[in-house]
Amino acid sequence: MRVGVTLPTFHDDPGRVLRLAREAEDTGIDGVFLFDHLWHIGKKAKPALHGPTLLGAVVAATDRIRVGTLVARVGIQRPAVLAAMFTTLARMAPGRVIAGLGVGDGMNREENEAFGLSFAPRAERLAEMVELAAGLRADGIPVWIGGTAVAMWQVAAISADAVNLWNTPVAMTREAVPHVAPAEVTWAGLARAEVADMGLAAHMAAQAEAGAGWSIYAAGSDPAFLTQLADARREVGL
Repeated sequence: MRVGVTLPTFHDDPGRVLRLAREAEDTGIDGVFLFDHLWHIGKKAKPALHGPTLLGAVVAATDRIRVGTLVARVGIQRPAVLAAMFTTLARMAPGRVIAGLGVGDGMNREENEAFGLSFAPRAERLAEMVELAAGLRADGIPVWIGGTAVAMWQVAAISADAVNLWNTPVAMTREAVPHVAPAEVTWAGLARAEVADMGLAAHMAAQAEAGAGWSIYAAGSDPAFLTQLADARREVGL
């Protein structure tokens, strides 16, 4: 199992993101991932950096680490724009880019509408995402589809390299694995209560035992967490 971090974007300092990305690479973390939000949900007045814009800077600031989205949402950007973004990144960093894709949910409607973006019916967004995923995979870019419903797992099994579970218990990783095969299950999130109860190393080991291909934790803004993550990884033997 590989280990990654989500980089913080709900602030106004892009330098913090780049520093954490470089530190993640230096500590041996496998991947760094950025959100695709125009605001901190429900908090339009608070600062939020644009993750897709930062992706190119993160790619340029690192040499080996995998870089991806969790998740780039059909509906915030048109599929053709997302395709151009990911293929350009893949040319900048061959073999390092992961296209995490999603269709959003009801919580995202307010965000779209606050910025004058339409929120198309789910079936339309899903069809666009599946078409986008097919094109990216044909270009050799691995695709993860975000979703916690069985129906989305079945889509991922056919149309993606992995499903990404956001902030779910370890039990859901185990549940998703047979639904998603031959694609893999990746996990990302905060899961503060579960991680606090189990301990970081034990949580990581449980995700690996459940069949996760990746376990991705929120880096926050504390570089010390990256050291803790690397130490937990060594303890588990990953």
